[in-house]
Amino acid sequence: MKGGVLTMAENAKLIIGVDVSKHTLAVTALKGSDAVMFEVSNDTERFHKAVSRRFSVRATEVVVVMEATGVYHLKLACRLHKKGYKVAVVNPFVIKKYAEMKLKRVKTDKVDSRLIAEYGRDNLRQLRLFEPKDEAVYRLEAKVKILEDLEESLRRLKNQEEAMRHYPLEEVLTWHYEEVMDKIKEQVEKVKAEIKEIIREHFQREYKLLTSIPSVGDKFSLIVIGLLNCFEGFEGVKKVVSYVGISPQPWQSGKRQKRGKMSKKGNGYIRRVLYMCAMSASRHNEECRQLYRRLLSKGKGKRAALIAVANKLLRQAYGVLKNDMEYVANFHLHRRSPCGA
Repeated sequence: MKGGVLTMAENAKLIIGVDVSKHTLAVTALKGSDAVMFEVSNDTERFHKAVSRRFSVRATEVVVVMEATGVYHLKLACRLHKKGYKVAVVNPFVIKKYAEMKLKRVKTDKVDSRLIAEYGRDNLRQLRLFEPKDEAVYRLEAKVKILEDLEESLRRLKNQEEAMRHYPLEEVLTWHYEEVMDKIKEQVEKVKAEIKEIIREHFQREYKLLTSIPSVGDKFSLIVIGLLNCFEGFEGVKKVVSYVGISPQPWQSGKRQKRGKMSKKGNGYIRRVLYMCAMSASRHNEECRQLYRRLLSKGKGKRAALIAVANKLLRQAYGVLKNDMEYVANFHLHRRSPCGA
């Protein structure tokens, strides 16, 4: 069941909440009204043995709930899934709101693990099962992350080099930065070549579909394929927009109502790349260009208009991948109506 939702027929005999850190796992297991708390190192085998010693249950009868904590949870989630555990990875923001609802004030790893377990028990019907991605997707995701880190290092060093030029010295010292930047640039090109090879081997069709969209190139395609997993696991494009963090948050109080600011709760790197791609799309993608000009004519600021263009780009990408067809301008006008008109 890919990205499935737990049903009542799949009720577990044991619900485990795990607070994941780099080296340790704080664990709370709920069985009926009993709660058992323990701590083990962040190692799948030790976790499995600790559960097996304490409870007479099969892995398939256990639901393990954990927060998405950068990458520290990922290996554990994948390996527990492989062993047969039902794994649910929950957005930390959801757990935070759940804690506020329960008026929790104390924050320790043990308290957090119990809170996660209680959330799993109280929301068992809504828990979405974790499904590992293909290895090629993880490899591409890792390469994109490395590329992001290298480019960020280049930006930082460039700023430091510029600052060094303002020292009142006769001797030029910026060569220290330049040597490091040259080496990083070599690595950037090497990683880009490796990314292209992964795409050529595993994602050629998806890349062709995405780049059929006017103005879309490597950067945007890498984000969609490598970090958004070609929208797998998203129930609709609105969920994608919300995940990325470019959807406005509604604000309402009494009879007063307005569109709020961008949520910015998603991946900052994805938003930065989307914003740059939106700048290009506002000039070279006709649908996006029309949207951009229309919003400016209505008095919207350039930034707000570009965010709307980024939203439009995501919708176009979602459309070509979900329909498995290359880009068609104004596709919604070409679709036949239910009456066949």
